Amino acid sequence: MLFFIRNIFWILLLFISCLSLIIEWFNLISKQQISIITMANNRRIKFCKLDHLIECFIEPSLFLSAQSNGTGIPSNVDDFEQFCFNQHDYGPYCARKWFHRCGTPLHSIFFERLYLQPFQENLRRFCQPNGTIQNVEIIQDFLNISSCLIDKVKLTDEYRHRCIYRLQTSYEWIHDQSRQNANFTKFYQNTCCAYYDWEHCVMEMLMVKCGRQSQQMFHTMIEYNSLSILNSLCPRDEYDFGKQQCDPIEFHAPNDYHPKGIHSNSIVSYLFSYYCPNIGYGIDDQQ
Repeated sequence: MLFFIRNIFWILLLFISCLSLIIEWFNLISKQQISIITMANNRRIKFCKLDHLIECFIEPSLFLSAQSNGTGIPSNVDDFEQFCFNQHDYGPYCARKWFHRCGTPLHSIFFERLYLQPFQENLRRFCQPNGTIQNVEIIQDFLNISSCLIDKVKLTDEYRHRCIYRLQTSYEWIHDQSRQNANFTKFYQNTCCAYYDWEHCVMEMLMVKCGRQSQQMFHTMIEYNSLSILNSLCPRDEYDFGKQQCDPIEFHAPNDYHPKGIHSNSIVSYLFSYYCPNIGYGIDDQQ
């Protein structure tokens, strides 16, 4: 079942993207308070870029993806222990450090109570501190189906060309359009729609390749591990695949648009291609 936890970094990205403008505002407040810039302050400003907060959560996740042929699917107990350490220990520690240095005490309390504490409590069904595993039976259930998830979904050209290509082009296109139009409402809406578009693509493949049980597991684990934040920020009844607000013309890139990956201004697309070069786009001109 924990395969679907590995997709949690997309939820984290979505959550952080929806708060990015607020966080950037925090950064501007901090910078305006600096009257004399010393060398120490220069280092602080560099550290306080939004990218560093995002990396707290997705870089460890993508690191595991890079260790598992770009699939992000743990294939043994060691992979699960690495996942537990990344998500339960490292990610929250890194985020707390960022808010301590870059925000006010109010910002830290807000993020701690809204997200970090519930997230860690939620993970304790599977993980204990220091990268130890809580529920061995669930892990064994996952290992029984992991070969299907790896060989018939994640490592296929179909998944790369259908799901990943559209995901990366969509997020790059949304990012580019938001910079040109400065329309936060449209950015927010399209970000939600692009996520559910990717989810629908994965669900179709899971049904065909691995059966209905894998679909049910997908929905259960996404909802459980997102602490309902995903559905709160992007209600499924408003932004799910095919909904009226999600017009593909709005969030799908034009047909002649090619993902830039590591050369993109989208942090999502950049980090995905950086850590998963075998399935990410924009690695070289031939892709």
